[in-house]
Amino acid sequence: MGIDSILTTCDSRGFGSVVFPVLGAGLMLSFPIAVVAKVLLEGIYTFQQQRTSSRPLTVRIVIHPDDHVSSEVFRSAQEEIHRNQDHSQESKRIVLLGKTGCGKSSLANIILGEDLFTAHHSSVSGTATCQSETRDVSDRKITLVDTPGLFDTERSEEDLKPEIMKCITECAPGIHAFLIVLKVERFSEQEQEVISRICEYFSEDILNHAVVVFTLGNELDEGMKIKEFIRENQKLRDLVNRCSGRCHVFDNKHWNNNTLQNDYRSNRFQREELLKTIDKLTVERNG
Repeated sequence: MGIDSILTTCDSRGFGSVVFPVLGAGLMLSFPIAVVAKVLLEGIYTFQQQRTSSRPLTVRIVIHPDDHVSSEVFRSAQEEIHRNQDHSQESKRIVLLGKTGCGKSSLANIILGEDLFTAHHSSVSGTATCQSETRDVSDRKITLVDTPGLFDTERSEEDLKPEIMKCITECAPGIHAFLIVLKVERFSEQEQEVISRICEYFSEDILNHAVVVFTLGNELDEGMKIKEFIRENQKLRDLVNRCSGRCHVFDNKHWNNNTLQNDYRSNRFQREELLKTIDKLTVERNG
């Protein structure tokens, strides 16, 4: 059983910590310490990259304080893994889609942690062309592509569709996830038409790679979570079900100052949850 498999088993059984003593079977079977270090550290790294649970799990490697050779070998192996990670880490490429004024640009700024996209609040889209930005977020390289809003009052569909489809070239060699952005408000016929247009542009298969993300989360009733809001509307429920239940909520104005990691009404908390969902989606789609 590989190291990542051992950790996955421990995680599924609710363990809070796992300890690997260096003086173990590997050395007793005469494997070189460099091999033991490489296998152990790579297994731990693989597990951490694929883990989707938010429950704390501490992984420790125990080396005898007098074993300076092993300490140095493990330190060197860890540095090499980090260097390789920096060189080979592929950016998660994510496209934001939605109607004009739904808060896509503000959401993109929240996710990347910088004001990189210009946000407007009107029926005229603030995003005239596809805009792509890449930043490191929570130990991940994230590329976000903001697209022009659908139902822009000043642009025809013939003009809009080719520009939105340019996100595919912005995300070469492929898109890892689409964020379908909606407001916490009544799911009207226009919102339904937005979903139809998106499926028309990209095919129905897009929903297998999509996460529904709501803005204006502060409009939720006190104590209400987004899945409760979704249950109140059959069409909205159907949409989220077609996206395998993937949904999150942010508030572009009221939730920015709440930095508690475990507070539902916190953009920081919601961002971490969204990134975990995208990590899981990427693994499931082998992307």
